[in-house]
Amino acid sequence: MLIQGDVDLQVAVEDIKELHTAYPDAQSYIIDGMNHVLKKVSNIDENVKAYQDPSFVLHDELIELIVQFVSEINH
Repeated sequence: MLIQGDVDLQVAVEDIKELHTAYPDAQSYIIDGMNHVLKKVSNIDENVKAYQDPSFVLHDELIELIVQFVSEINH
């Protein structure tokens, strides 16, 4: 499973596309509004702040994808 946020400041979206090319059987997801620390942000100021501010929550779509993935491999 490959997951990437589209507002990640450290890893480019192109990187996940290359990984998916190398591992085509992997499920691949790009989550809108998720940054490098897996938090939901809506602008650059929030993106930077989310690295140290624990009030930013994990992106809800990330949680859903992980729960779905784990559920599928357990059946």
